[in-house]
Amino acid sequence: MDVILPIAFPKTRFDTILDCLWAALETISGSNDMKNIESLALYPLKGFRNTFSAHSNKAKVYSEFVEAHMDTWLLSISKAKDRPALKQALWEVGDDILLSIEAIKILSQSLDDGHGYFAQLQSICSINPQLLDLTVTLFQKQINAVRLHRSTLEAVKLQISPARLFTFYSKTFMAIDDGLALLAQLKILKSLGMPPEIDVHNTDWSLALRSNLEWCILAITSSAPNVSDTAINILAVLGRLEYTLLLPHVVTILRAVATIPSGNISCSSLLEIVIAYHSKTRTLDQFCDNLIDVAKSPLYHGGTPFPPIQIIPSLLNGCVFGVNTLELLSEGISQFLTPGQITLVLRKLVSALEQSSLNILQNGANYQDIDQLALSSACFFRIATSVVPYLPISRLQFPVQDTKSSAEIIGSQIIRSNLQQCFRSPAESTWSSQNLAISILQFTSSLQESDKWINIDNYLDEGILIGAETTLITASSLSIELEIELVNLLLSHALPEVKIRVFQHILDRFADLPDREWNGKLSGMSFSGLKCAYWCLISGRKISLFASLGTPKQLRQFSMEVIATFKDTPVIKSSEFVTASAIIYQLFKNATFWELKTLQGILVEELLSRINNCELQGYENFESNAVSNATTLEELGRYYKILMMVPHENFQSGIISNLAQKAIISDYAASRLSSTSPLIAELRIVFRTFVSRHLTDGSSSFRNFISSTSALGFLCTSTVIDDPQGLFGKATLAIVEVAATVFLQKEIAPLVTLNDVFRLPVTILDIVESSNLQLECWASCLFAVPRVTKGKHISEIESVVDDLLGILLEALQSHSIERVLLPAVLQLLRAVIGVQMTILPDVDGTKIKRLSTLLLTIGKDNRGGQEDLPLYLEIFLIQVDIWRFRSNRIMDSSVLVALYVVAISEIRFDDRLDEQFGIAIRSMDAQEYENTLKLVMDATHSESQSKVPPLLHAFSVLLRYAPEGTFLVTKIYSSQIFDILLTETSVWNGETICIKRAILRHILSISQDKPALLQHKDIGNILTLLVQMVQPSSDHPFDQTQADIFHETVKATGALIRNRKDFVFRALPHLAYLLRLLMSAFGATRANLGLKQRRAILGTLPPWVSLSEPLGAQEAAALARLLTNMITKTPSRSRSHTSSKFDTQSFLKPFGKHASSVLASYIELATRQTCFISRQVRFELAPGIHALCAMSGERGRDALMASLTPEGRAVLKSLWEAYEKQRYTGQG
Repeated sequence: MDVILPIAFPKTRFDTILDCLWAALETISGSNDMKNIESLALYPLKGFRNTFSAHSNKAKVYSEFVEAHMDTWLLSISKAKDRPALKQALWEVGDDILLSIEAIKILSQSLDDGHGYFAQLQSICSINPQLLDLTVTLFQKQINAVRLHRSTLEAVKLQISPARLFTFYSKTFMAIDDGLALLAQLKILKSLGMPPEIDVHNTDWSLALRSNLEWCILAITSSAPNVSDTAINILAVLGRLEYTLLLPHVVTILRAVATIPSGNISCSSLLEIVIAYHSKTRTLDQFCDNLIDVAKSPLYHGGTPFPPIQIIPSLLNGCVFGVNTLELLSEGISQFLTPGQITLVLRKLVSALEQSSLNILQNGANYQDIDQLALSSACFFRIATSVVPYLPISRLQFPVQDTKSSAEIIGSQIIRSNLQQCFRSPAESTWSSQNLAISILQFTSSLQESDKWINIDNYLDEGILIGAETTLITASSLSIELEIELVNLLLSHALPEVKIRVFQHILDRFADLPDREWNGKLSGMSFSGLKCAYWCLISGRKISLFASLGTPKQLRQFSMEVIATFKDTPVIKSSEFVTASAIIYQLFKNATFWELKTLQGILVEELLSRINNCELQGYENFESNAVSNATTLEELGRYYKILMMVPHENFQSGIISNLAQKAIISDYAASRLSSTSPLIAELRIVFRTFVSRHLTDGSSSFRNFISSTSALGFLCTSTVIDDPQGLFGKATLAIVEVAATVFLQKEIAPLVTLNDVFRLPVTILDIVESSNLQLECWASCLFAVPRVTKGKHISEIESVVDDLLGILLEALQSHSIERVLLPAVLQLLRAVIGVQMTILPDVDGTKIKRLSTLLLTIGKDNRGGQEDLPLYLEIFLIQVDIWRFRSNRIMDSSVLVALYVVAISEIRFDDRLDEQFGIAIRSMDAQEYENTLKLVMDATHSESQSKVPPLLHAFSVLLRYAPEGTFLVTKIYSSQIFDILLTETSVWNGETICIKRAILRHILSISQDKPALLQHKDIGNILTLLVQMVQPSSDHPFDQTQADIFHETVKATGALIRNRKDFVFRALPHLAYLLRLLMSAFGATRANLGLKQRRAILGTLPPWVSLSEPLGAQEAAALARLLTNMITKTPSRSRSHTSSKFDTQSFLKPFGKHASSVLASYIELATRQTCFISRQVRFELAPGIHALCAMSGERGRDALMASLTPEGRAVLKSLWEAYEKQRYTGQG
């Protein structure tokens, strides 16, 4: 078949091919095995496409396709979703049939009769709703086809447009009773974009959008939550298009979404649009009226009323009355409410609050009505809490009578009178009265924290506070929310003796409450979240009050509760929930808490007491093998976690040493337990980290303790634990370094050797079986030897070092060390060599030379990548140490350079390698340094392209770390390397992007770090090299833009301008050309360009810029900074001038003749028909354009204006107007 069909199709009648196509669609839509039929199905699809374009009766094919085969076509596409080639072929067949001009004409005629395409589409999608997603793509294709054939359709007066297509697709979706229809509608609405694609003032568009609005409102008031979410998204899109469409329905929408949780993204987005519109139009008073209307009427969801006691939590935590929306409202009220609206909004809210409170406290209303009123009252108070405190009363020229009377009603009636009635009979309080009290207290708290235009203290008399305390203590059915609000009220306004009783109430509640997570919302809070709520209350502003008023007994009880509740450094599962332990952790991180000396003193005292009570007998000498109590160690670990948060200055002298000593002993006890237990590993990390943080605070007794033979031996043989972050290793090495230093400073007993103390390896097996941490500990001990001994213990050290060096060499030569241990083994080897070369009189040069060769072999055999940085670093550090050992000239400088080049070739560039290489460079004499420079420069000229970047980097490091007395030599070779680079860049290819990066790094290094080396002739070479970096090219091999090339070019140019402007002044044409090329690289292509146009644009861009990813705002900001710096006065950094003798200059006047050419490059780009400059790029480039205008001056502007096209002159006029607006015109 694969041979026959390609030959047969071109010679077959079209009707036969059409029958084959219909049969193929039937087969594909009914098959579940696309893999076996794909190759055969493609033949009729491709055969149809090849013959359909020449067919004369396309209208007949369209009609037959729509009536009988569109369903199988859509099903086939759905089935072929995992077969890209088949799916693409199916879409192409549909495009040929449905998007031809004949098909569009028939589609236009069928819009009026209600039959044909849309009727068939509705029938298909009603049966198979999963096909609705494909209709979105189909709609987009038809919209594009209508736009493409617009002139032909208008010529024959066919009434079809994107608006009409959208209307009929919407009607089709509305007729399908499925949630997927709304989702499809949302997708086609988003695919249209924003105006001008959608003209909301057009009659067809307006009717279509209004029908969508009505459909969505019906969906959110009567549908399932997932359907409502899609409908809300559509409403948000409509709101962005034209908010006035939503304006008559705002109350209905708010009521329908009121109980949706506040975290709902769709609903939050919709409400942000609503508030943003009213803020922008200064109509927030209307939105407040809408909220009041929502709160007045009973709330429904899905058409079914809920009891108020059940709905109020979801209502007050919902999208409308929740915190997120009302915070936006508060911000808008404070910024956008006009003076005339202030009194109006205040009067309406006060009236609603007063009337609802009065109705609840009346005795005549029945129970159900009271609960319903309480629901509305809670909403009124929630609105008032977010509006009244933020009213910009200060904007009023004088307080009007309405404001004064409203303030009096709020204070005397709404707050004082109502609270007196609520607290009058605590035992008889109802849900409605408690709910009213909660709302009033929350409203009072918000007023207390706002602008003091209402003095709340004048209305909270003693009777209210006594009633609040009585209610808190005696009410049997007190709600959780009211309890919190009562405590907050009393702690804020009651007398000190009352506050002390309230604090005791909180402490007593701590003992009774479970420790559970809390979502931070008071409304609907369960009993399990009360403990977290109390912790939030007391750990905020009330902690200072508690520390000053609490009795010593209360402070100790609080400290005990803190210790008992704090479990660990909290891991928050979700940002919506918080635990008591997490709150205490944040309290410990608050510096204010540790300034409360009395409280923190009692807390530390309690911790020390508990630590002292934890006995660990028998472990002081680090010799006991007894298994310790895991529970005791766990308690100690928790105490030490808290202690690590205590500032060290808060500890009394002598305490640190005892705590650190106890931590080391606890660590040893923990090491006797299972080493694989995560809990034990965490405890050991805590103990050692505490000790490492307080090493400098410890007394001499503690230093003697950790430097004892047994303690140091234990630390040097630390076992491996699970520590992904490496905290255990870092702490151990810090402790070992101090302990070894202290030990070596003491007089060593006659029978004690370094092997006994440090427990150094004595066989190859000891090295092979050791861990990385053990090897690093041994190395740390030996690194301390040259620093401390100063000629002491020479004979003993020589014996130990010789033996250890022999073991290490034998281990490395035998290849018995695992690759993961190699860096640590080499570090130990480096420590041994350091001891030999520093303090021992005679060193075997032959052995050292053999070691150098061995290291080169190890580096060659272990080439990996960036993960081998520690290995290469250690090899290179050892070679540097060998290099610094100057006797007998063990190593030639060429070997050191070669090793450095290989290292940075394998692991890329690293500052530590550069620093160590620099140490070796500075130890060279002048002749040796010159030979090394020549060696590297010649290699750059002769080596393969892949070696150029590391060689050029090595040359930069050589220049940076030049020895004293080599300035003239350095200057000569620095100039010669630019000549070589300029010559070689014309023939280098293949890996040019890597070479470009290396050249840019070298130029930047010289311009920033060594500008005095530059000569006048170098400036021309450097600018030419920089031009080559951004030179346009027809070859663009990268799919993504290499923006780092642009940034490095700009940095190098900026450094050159900043540090050697005395030379740059003589090369201004080169600089202008470079800036023009940089400016021209910002072009972004317009949509729907042809291949020839895209190629033409590519020819104007550097080879590292991709059309799919043009240069953006960051690059524009970098260029703008460069241009702005050109008009800033700075001195040059040359060897012949000092700041006292050399006047600072800028390019403001010197560059004036050339600035207009750079400005012309921007204007040419802005007026090019095939390109555009994005808004973000224009915004970021603006300071740079203004700098160019300043340098050009009016004369340059006039000359440029004469050479521009009319479009260019308009752009220049606009740019100059913007420049004039921001230009400083003052004096001085």
